[in-house]
Amino acid sequence: MSEAIGFVGLGMMGASITDRLMAAGYEVIVYDRSAERARFVIASVPDAEASRDVTVGGEGIIHGQAVSYYIETSTIGPGACREIAAQLQERPIEFVDAPVSGGPRGITRGNLFARPVVIATGRMSAIVSTLRPLNQNLGV
Repeated sequence: MSEAIGFVGLGMMGASITDRLMAAGYEVIVYDRSAERARFVIASVPDAEASRDVTVGGEGIIHGQAVSYYIETSTIGPGACREIAAQLQERPIEFVDAPVSGGPRGITRGNLFARPVVIATGRMSAIVSTLRPLNQNLGV
């Protein structure tokens, strides 16, 4: 995967994840709450409301043309994930729920714990295959 990765949310976890991606050679485009130039967007935001803003809000990724994969690393709950995934699927943007644990230290060590779950799609194996290089660089 040589293309740029969009990233939303540079808190403790987000900053550590972007550092790891850049160390692995990825170009990372950082956004506040609007990401529209990258095919892959990863978000690490504080809550479901922020995730909704990033995805389906007025300037959310749903309104852009470039994004094909949205990877949610925030812990926002299964209901919010299903709701957002259903709306993104209309574009179609693939939603991957990948809440992480291990903290910034785990990310730095390459021990990021995540169990990616592809929601609202029948293309799980293709998506997992596409995201494999990214996951390996994060220590997943």
